[in-house]
Amino acid sequence: MRLVTSFSTARSIGAVGAVLMLLSFVLAEGAGLFLAGLILILVAVGQVASLTKNREKNSNMQLALVSYVIGTIIGFVFVYRGFPSFNGLGFTGPLLSTDPLATFLDRYAGIRIIGLLATWFFFVVASFFLKKGYDSIATSMNIELFRTTGIVFLIGSVLLIVFGAGLVILFLAATIQIAAWLSLSEESRNE
Repeated sequence: MRLVTSFSTARSIGAVGAVLMLLSFVLAEGAGLFLAGLILILVAVGQVASLTKNREKNSNMQLALVSYVIGTIIGFVFVYRGFPSFNGLGFTGPLLSTDPLATFLDRYAGIRIIGLLATWFFFVVASFFLKKGYDSIATSMNIELFRTTGIVFLIGSVLLIVFGAGLVILFLAATIQIAAWLSLSEESRNE
């Protein structure tokens, strides 16, 4: 039994996934919405790949999903949870130094920086595979918005290290992604 049977259904599932990804930037449950949206997009891309007889799209999106999940887990564990709370519960022992700030930074800043860099790395890798998948859709379906979406996601992920710029560009990419999925139709198929 097929979950999706046409380009119009793939368009609907992809658009819903893209909307969830866009909402992940503004709602508190961002990581969960982002991953749920990405999974819906993976389902939609899988169907487009099946209808166009091109499995490369699906494998690139699967690699993107895995990389985003790994990056999200690393970010949550080492950045969000790895940084102790300021009420004292996160500390593992007394601060033995005469300079508590230096001891605090020695213990936790390195973990947070390494976690941020690892998260950033996996997001860049994921965006690279997302771009490859969207480039393949743009070629087979003759919809350049998919290519633009992939490029903007990649640029935004690379610039995530510069927090404000990267997030703004990723928000823009998520918006373009909605338009790309809504423009998908049987008529746009490149034979």
